[in-house]
Amino acid sequence: MRELWLALTIFLTGCAASGPAPEANARPATEQAERQRLERELRASARREKALRQEVAALRQQLEALKSIERGVIEREERQSAKER
Repeated sequence: MRELWLALTIFLTGCAASGPAPEANARPATEQAERQRLERELRASARREKALRQEVAALRQQLEALKSIERGVIEREERQSAKER
């Protein structure tokens, strides 16, 4: 572990002494583009999730309506069969 710290210190000292590498200038633009891409993906994912939640809510309402209709049919059939007895 001590050797790792020593190697890291030497590496960082060398980086600080020599200044940023030429490719370091391209990194911020690349990182910014990647960050923007990830933000777009996150927003798109949030929109899809919201749409799915709305769809689930609509399906639950439809299911409750169908259950209500089914209960009404069963009650009517029970009343009819009670009259026939």
